[in-house]
Amino acid sequence: MTQGSGGAHRILLLLPLFLQVLNHQCQGSEERAAMRIVLLGKTGAGKSTTGNIILRREAFKSDFSPVSVTSQCEKQSGVVAGRKIDVIDTPGLCDTSATVEEVQSEIENAVLMSVPGPHVFLLVIRLDRFTEEERKTVKSIQENFGAEASNYTIVVFTHRNQLKTKRLKDFIKESESLQKLLDTCGKRYYSIDISDNYSPVGELLEMIEKMVKSNGGQHYTNQMYQDAQRKIKDEEEKKRMEVDRKEKEEKDKLIEELLSKEIRREEQDKLRMERKKIKKVRDGINALGAALTTGAAVVLGPVAVIGGAVMTKVVADYVAPDDTD
Repeated sequence: MTQGSGGAHRILLLLPLFLQVLNHQCQGSEERAAMRIVLLGKTGAGKSTTGNIILRREAFKSDFSPVSVTSQCEKQSGVVAGRKIDVIDTPGLCDTSATVEEVQSEIENAVLMSVPGPHVFLLVIRLDRFTEEERKTVKSIQENFGAEASNYTIVVFTHRNQLKTKRLKDFIKESESLQKLLDTCGKRYYSIDISDNYSPVGELLEMIEKMVKSNGGQHYTNQMYQDAQRKIKDEEEKKRMEVDRKEKEEKDKLIEELLSKEIRREEQDKLRMERKKIKKVRDGINALGAALTTGAAVVLGPVAVIGGAVMTKVVADYVAPDDTD
């Protein structure tokens, strides 16, 4: 073995050990990194206010408004209970004023701002009736981030003060859709009173830490997002192909019907022409027969008349035996 090949062999032997050390260092760096939180939900749910409560300051602009105050993703950071936290606020994902392209762009921005990936998605839902609009918002989030995102999701109910004396568990029991949502998120949920900017969030942060540990210290990755987007594109392609297939079937059916009508029309025209020809021949034969009968009658008398009539009938039947017109 030459000296060059021996060096390459030693590198190959040391490579697994190097990768193991590098992986250990990355894991250690990940443990020391900031807790990355992405806020998701419909317009007016209280995402920005939730972010302010978590960071314990007015980091995001928030207001009581029917339209989204947050028009694009925004990242704010802070230190809470000795832990650095990055919070990414997002606009309402089902905001009717935004186009599909704009919504998709902001979703991608949220993922980029949380590089290498968020530890948790806080799905913010206002404590109110879980309406069809809320269900559509949740469905949109689940579709855009994929099924795996549920392993990194905690539902945060805002406006806890609206419960008054009712327990949160009892409120949840009243909605089957809400129960199904929480089941997909491992029954992880928390409630806050957004009227109090210093509403305690210690339990929420502990819940996040516990979830991160249950995920092996890992976070939602860009690969998971890309897989989810690829699945969306595949589904859209399947739908497009199905629409194209149905349209082609309808066109083929219409063409077949038109051709069938045209063929029937041509056959009918042909039949009419044949009948006209037959009638013309018959008329000619009848005229000939009549002429022969008349001529023969002068010379031969009644016998010739009978013979001419018989000949006319025989010839006519031979030309069109089945025609009754």
